[in-house]
Amino acid sequence: MQLTVDSGQLPMGWIKTKLRDVCQKVEYGSSAKSKPEGKIPVLRMGNIQNGVIDWNDLVYTIDQEEIDKYLLKYNDILFNRTNSAEHVGKTAIYKGERPAIFAGYLIRIHRKEDLIDADFLNYYLNSNTVREYGKSVMSRSVNQANINGTKLKEYPIILPPLPEQKRIVAILDEAFEGIDRAIANTEKNLANSRELFESYLNTIFTQKGDGWEEKKLGDICSIKHGFAFKGEFFTAEKSNYILLTPGSFYENGGYRDQGEKTKYYIGEIPDGFILKKGDFLFAMTEQAVGLLGSSLIVPDSDKFLHNQRLGLVQVVDGFEWHNDFFFHQFNTYFREQCFRLGNCH
Repeated sequence: MQLTVDSGQLPMGWIKTKLRDVCQKVEYGSSAKSKPEGKIPVLRMGNIQNGVIDWNDLVYTIDQEEIDKYLLKYNDILFNRTNSAEHVGKTAIYKGERPAIFAGYLIRIHRKEDLIDADFLNYYLNSNTVREYGKSVMSRSVNQANINGTKLKEYPIILPPLPEQKRIVAILDEAFEGIDRAIANTEKNLANSRELFESYLNTIFTQKGDGWEEKKLGDICSIKHGFAFKGEFFTAEKSNYILLTPGSFYENGGYRDQGEKTKYYIGEIPDGFILKKGDFLFAMTEQAVGLLGSSLIVPDSDKFLHNQRLGLVQVVDGFEWHNDFFFHQFNTYFREQCFRLGNCH
């Protein structure tokens, strides 16, 4: 969304002000250590996606004192204050989907409800114009940027009267609903096309032609299991090595860039677990529906780590392996066999 209002020609009743004038305070989130399981989720910077809360990849807290202090309320606005430069400044609105608190890299904006609508503020802060302003005031360091609460309160804001804010929100909601419907229809058409393509591939792989041989996978390759890298050295900050996980695979095969959810590794790496371009991997567990047996071809050398639950194909000497051919076979016929067996071990 692009907002480019000339403050010298504002409509009647509109004003140019600063965020500090339309909010009571800004509040940093919890700095307590989160856990894999607990009472309620602790929202982190990776959970701020496209103006809403992404409820995947959650951590939790059992600390009642933290829950009492940082429990989110309906229409709270969360601002991502620390992240890589392209993600700092993103906001999301909490709609009470489930009880949650928020972590210290996020800021909760306590708005003056009689002056500014929550959805309007969320749209405004996520607009291209305001995001560009954020880039001009953020502090930068290696692989990380920051906009603190003091700078956030100085954000300029073009403020229509409250009824006009609600009218603008209604127009934007309708527009984005239309976009979402168009995306859903496109994805459905792509899924149908993919289904036809996979059906055709299955026909090819199950109806052998002249000169075809049927072999067991173990006759042409061995499978090397990945290394159990230590979770204490995982980080969301960019570093030299990306830790591949089953989430790095598309359900239909191929490498999936996980964006903000990418896991980097800063610990010691044992020999033999840094992957090379062209290495052939497949998912050995069903972390998400459809992932079991999915394959990918490693896109770059000396960048990706061979993690546990991923199988690395090591071709036997003398066998001619073509990555593209086996990529399609793994993602159709081989995956069907995995589903029937319930594993790919």
